[in-house]
Amino acid sequence: MDASELSFSELVHAMKLTPSIAALTMLRDEFHRFTSEQQRDLEKLYQQCRNEWNHTTKLRLHFGKCNVYWTVDKIPYVYSEFTLSVKPMDIMNIPDKIGRLKEIYHYGQPNGVTDIENEVRSNHLFSPWNL
Repeated sequence: MDASELSFSELVHAMKLTPSIAALTMLRDEFHRFTSEQQRDLEKLYQQCRNEWNHTTKLRLHFGKCNVYWTVDKIPYVYSEFTLSVKPMDIMNIPDKIGRLKEIYHYGQPNGVTDIENEVRSNHLFSPWNL
């Protein structure tokens, strides 16, 4: 599967459900295929979705090589070589969690942060009730 194959409604659905900030960014690269009005709507949705990462305390950092996979209903998610859960107390009072996490973990890591997973979204996406 490739993000360029997604229709407008599939792209919106994928953005709302992907647990991966890297996959969300990959989806953003497809906005150019749509009308300017649709692009504005997609950009607004992108910002709303991205802000979810700043408002959750359940994050997982991914390091190393990433592989993008797709669910049967066309939702992209990422698996990486290494992952690390972030304890809620480490990031609770930081307004730009994504930027701060990248800054903190970029140094001292062999490959830096390659993705930040929203565990709330991930748990929802892979819940047995949703399959």
